[in-house]
Amino acid sequence: MGSGMKILFFFFYALVLLGCNSSQILISEKVDAEELKKRWIHSREEEIDSIQIYRPADYKEFPPSRYRQVYSFFDDGKCEYLVLAPNDAHYSEDGTWTYNKESRLLVIFNSSHNVLRELKIISLTKDQLKFVKIK
Repeated sequence: MGSGMKILFFFFYALVLLGCNSSQILISEKVDAEELKKRWIHSREEEIDSIQIYRPADYKEFPPSRYRQVYSFFDDGKCEYLVLAPNDAHYSEDGTWTYNKESRLLVIFNSSHNVLRELKIISLTKDQLKFVKIK
């Protein structure tokens, strides 16, 4: 095998290895926190590895599911989130939320001001919220 062929083979091999690394998460450059302020529904059918995907409530009709997490974020820092009780009943609870632009961390607090969720936002557009759940 000639040296040119070896280089080509090595390049192809390296490309395949890098492309197969599922732990790599590509983070979008800009997140406009204003886009958070709506009702988001878990779209588990679109998930990739540990990245959770949410869509606006009016985006589409979601297929039947036993439970879909829902978050609603409001201008005043308040939010609502869906809770699944041990008896499989769904109900909403009130909380608050904060977003840190530098760390891209969305933190949701319950009504007792305890941290309920910590979510690292990967990307946010008007039609899609992608994040990795930290807590």
